[in-house]
Amino acid sequence: MGAQLDANPLKYLLEQNDNAVMGAFGLDKNGDIFFGQSPIAVDFDKSELRGIINAVKYYADYSR
Repeated sequence: MGAQLDANPLKYLLEQNDNAVMGAFGLDKNGDIFFGQSPIAVDFDKSELRGIINAVKYYADYSR
């Protein structure tokens, strides 16, 4: 929230999207940056859900 949305940070987010194995960065209607993941499957087990959650946690912690 509150990030300056000029060319450098937006370019960085697009580059991170290119490197991401799962999920992507985006901007919401308020201009806030978010990282989201949409599971492909409707039916998945706990280990697959854990993998999705860990991927989001990783990018939240290390994509700064």
